[in-house]
Amino acid sequence: MIRPEEISIDESAALGGGKSVYKAAYQNGVAAVKVLSSEASYSTLRSRAEIWQDLDHPNVLKVFGACSEDADPLFIVTEYHSSGNAAQYLDVNPNADRPRIALDAACGMQFIHSRDIIHGSLKTSDILIKEDGTACITDYGMSEIQSTRNNGAYRYFSPETWKGTTSKPSDVYSFAMCAYEIFTSLPPWGVLLEKHIVRMVCHENVRPDRPDPTLSIRVGLTDQIWDIIEESWHKEARMRPTFDIIVRLWQAACNGMIPSSPSDYGRSPAAAPRVATRQPELHVETRVPDGHDVPPAYSLAEEDPQPVQFRPQPSPQLQALPSPHSLHQSLRHISSQRSPAEEDCVSEASSSSAPNASRSRLSLHSPPASPYRRVYSPPSSAPPGAQSFDVIPPLRERPLDAKARLRDTKLPHVAEGKSSQHNPRLSVQPLATTSPRIREEDEFFVPRSRQFMPSASGSVSGAAANRSLTRPQFSGTHITSGGSDLQSISDIGSISGMSNSGAANPVLVAGALQAEAKQRRDPQIIDECLMKIYLLASQSDKTAQKLVTAGVIPTLIHLLKTRAAADERLEAVLITLGTLAYDSLSANTIYRTDTTTTLIELFLSSESDDVAALAIWSIARLARTTEIASGLIKRGLPKQLIERGFRGAPGGASLSAWCLGNLIQTDSIAESLSDQGIIPNIVDHLRHSTSLVTSTPDNISSGIFVIARMARSIKLAKQLAKAGCVDLLAHHLNTSTEPTVLYWSARAVGCLMRPNSSDMSKVLLEKGVARGLARLPSVLPSEEVEPLASFAFAIQRFSCAEWGGGTRKALVDAGVVDSLLSALRTAADEPYPQVHIELALAVSFLGDVGGSAIRKEIVNAGGVKILKSIAQNGDPDVAKACNMAATSIAGNIWTRNAASAKTAMSHNWSGGCPEYHPPCPVQFDPEELAQL
Repeated sequence: MIRPEEISIDESAALGGGKSVYKAAYQNGVAAVKVLSSEASYSTLRSRAEIWQDLDHPNVLKVFGACSEDADPLFIVTEYHSSGNAAQYLDVNPNADRPRIALDAACGMQFIHSRDIIHGSLKTSDILIKEDGTACITDYGMSEIQSTRNNGAYRYFSPETWKGTTSKPSDVYSFAMCAYEIFTSLPPWGVLLEKHIVRMVCHENVRPDRPDPTLSIRVGLTDQIWDIIEESWHKEARMRPTFDIIVRLWQAACNGMIPSSPSDYGRSPAAAPRVATRQPELHVETRVPDGHDVPPAYSLAEEDPQPVQFRPQPSPQLQALPSPHSLHQSLRHISSQRSPAEEDCVSEASSSSAPNASRSRLSLHSPPASPYRRVYSPPSSAPPGAQSFDVIPPLRERPLDAKARLRDTKLPHVAEGKSSQHNPRLSVQPLATTSPRIREEDEFFVPRSRQFMPSASGSVSGAAANRSLTRPQFSGTHITSGGSDLQSISDIGSISGMSNSGAANPVLVAGALQAEAKQRRDPQIIDECLMKIYLLASQSDKTAQKLVTAGVIPTLIHLLKTRAAADERLEAVLITLGTLAYDSLSANTIYRTDTTTTLIELFLSSESDDVAALAIWSIARLARTTEIASGLIKRGLPKQLIERGFRGAPGGASLSAWCLGNLIQTDSIAESLSDQGIIPNIVDHLRHSTSLVTSTPDNISSGIFVIARMARSIKLAKQLAKAGCVDLLAHHLNTSTEPTVLYWSARAVGCLMRPNSSDMSKVLLEKGVARGLARLPSVLPSEEVEPLASFAFAIQRFSCAEWGGGTRKALVDAGVVDSLLSALRTAADEPYPQVHIELALAVSFLGDVGGSAIRKEIVNAGGVKILKSIAQNGDPDVAKACNMAATSIAGNIWTRNAASAKTAMSHNWSGGCPEYHPPCPVQFDPEELAQL
């Protein structure tokens, strides 16, 4: 016990920036005295002080003792260190060894955990720096005596700490936040308020972003150390490593012994160097952690008196993991000694995985029951709401119409590899076989195309976007080794990489087709010419233009009409004709020959589901101008799409929805369709697709697309809202994790708003759209960036619809501003100019109408720096948008007003939803194409 008269407190020398720790004279030396609050219990303090005094570790602050019972207030006496805490020390010594400071803190936490002491409120201010630069932990166990009096302690809280639970894993989480602050010299979460932090940590599972590479290199934040930090703030407490593991991995990272990527494992030398992991001066006592404290993923072998050998070993399973910087990969290679039993278990697991994978692939290639099988079933990660939608119940149960042309029926010829036209070269495969997430993990699947965002010009056009026939969108891609010559577009990859694809001359191939069609008329040779033409047209717009100039379209139209009359071998003609409709000029060339009459008739009357689907797909490809769209509407196509297409199988319904959306080219067309009563039908279609358990993202996205295309005025938006579309859009924004659904949902929300449409913005906010938009950047996979453009577009429209106090408060409270800044940081290093432009315009709009508070928050969060960085590295259009946004945030009143005016002029107020042309539902066999 230390009596009050034994110490002399200098109240003018408060330590740590607070008023509870003071410098004092004690036993002819200098000490630190921590004064406790009135809530502290002396009995608890005395029992804990006895334990503290027995602790002896270089990384744990020495406690000399606690006060006597008669002291008022209660206090404890500890070592005094003049350098202060880690934050204060780094402000004065920015070039200090930051990785070593964090490692010292981890060693101190490892030691107190080995004594079954839980810190409970670890913060950077609890990490003190000794005179020799060594870090040590203080205030350990203090949470049991009194609640923290640090106003910023909540910044280090784990999800379970917010719920009132502290444990060893919660200490690990707090350490990760401290390590982040040590490397960045910034408090976790910056200037965000407590209510925003708790939502991001507990509900959205958001964590601080990694510092930029320049800063990371300067402060020693390597990939390996960042991996440890990320694993340590894992949402699930049981998945966080213990401090035993953290210390071991951190030491290895500082010595460069952890491979930085999966590819490094395979290149490891046979005899890797050894690194000593036991440092007696740091580990006074080490226990094997209790089973309750060790996550299964971090189980360790017992301590070996010999140094541990780091043995990176090649592993196909590790190389297939999605993250190149996963700490779990490192743990498999930085284990101590693996027992023979463990080796056997690993080998059994490896050998057993192959048969399972094989069975899975075999099941994927089973003969389809219908040409219009679902693209893939709802992912297991989807929330329950996606399986059973109850916001608005479906208006009707829609059984499959036996008379519908796009229906699900099992055709006997499919199993034999022949089509309904008995063409030995053409047969049908299902639209797809599995989900994109599964496809990416299968070694037999090529990487999934990410080209699903329409181009900036307002339609899917250009060299990349027009290749929708050969670059599947919204789904994975698969190349099969056998089967039929025609496959779903979802089942093959791009054919542009075939070695002999550029050998044929477009003019000569077109001439060969014309000659064969007029003279010999051999169907087999004609089909080979069609395949060559398709192959050439799929390579580039320039090649497709050469084919059109060579006069191939009249020959295709002649073949289409003659084969339609004979009702045979239509698939190859339709695929080739639709592929050549790559722009408005080629589409107009086909339209002026009255070919659409034949296509519509095939859609309505063909007995082949493949032919009907290809006919409507070709019509959707043709709908590129107002003239063509108006002509198709006069022929009654919208009514047929709703009556025949929407009420058919999901695959045909999706194609019909994409086609109907592309018909809406102007405001007058939208008004005309509204007068025909189309709005209840398209909202009902989306409602049905949402409530259907087997709906795919393509089914849902097509329904949202047509709503977005229809919302071209305030009047139409109100009619759509009255029909119930807002509930459906809010549902998908708040529950879906599919990038395509999120892309089109955010786009549709933006299209529903126009300047001065305060009523619509109010309806959207009341339905929870703001919360859905705020979560969008956090639920997107890291490789998906395009949906951020729709997210930014919706924010732009919200900003212009009405910016009253209620709207601003709703958006800020929902976290939309924070999410926008997070999206800007995420997209900064990605090569997506249109996404950069949309995000910059959104920031500019917010800076204009959000007031000084929003501008200040954007500046403090580093938004202006990010904009300037993107402007330096981007193309001229990106630089213009980013500089304009930076000026609207950080400029003076005159430059801000000028930038705001330019921003408003840059926004696309006409429509807002670009065209989208879906991939071909049936495709040639790539093996047959490769042989041409």
